[in-house]
Amino acid sequence: MKRKVVSVILATIMLLSIVTGLSGCGKSGFGATAVVAEKGAKIGNLNKDGWTMSIPKNFFDEDATISVTKLESGEAYDASQEGFLVLRIDISVEGIENVRLNQPVKITMKLDKKNLPDNESFDRTVIAYWNGSEWEPIFPDPVRLSEGYLEFETWHFSSYSGKQLTIDEQTKLPGMPLSSEYKTQQVLPL
Repeated sequence: MKRKVVSVILATIMLLSIVTGLSGCGKSGFGATAVVAEKGAKIGNLNKDGWTMSIPKNFFDEDATISVTKLESGEAYDASQEGFLVLRIDISVEGIENVRLNQPVKITMKLDKKNLPDNESFDRTVIAYWNGSEWEPIFPDPVRLSEGYLEFETWHFSSYSGKQLTIDEQTKLPGMPLSSEYKTQQVLPL
């Protein structure tokens, strides 16, 4: 009898260990995810997908299906061949175009070690979103960027990726901080 009880306990422990180990694998965030408006959700997995999106409760007036796909072709993809640091993703609400959210969602993208910004490129490392005709920069959270993540909040869905601006692109943006390399090359008026 004791042997049976010990066997059952050992089998249960082994099964729980397997289930617990597999639960860390997580479901991919790509595809369609139904989100209850009054509950919010977290979609994606930084380790598995390279990104995650935190959706607050009441982000939308009604429940919605959020679709996240890898951007692998089309006009936005073709316009993003240089300087992009992470996977390009497209986020949309199924059945609705030009979505304006009631509350911003937080999107976090993980940078590979080879794409971590140094002192010279830190101010030029941005999130880029597709506005329908070109990629526009969004400034990421600088603390999270120093930790290796591109993190930002947005009130709409679009195509997103991480990008390292060239110095010329950086200087064309009003209010954009200048990299230390560019600052040292400037001649200040007297």
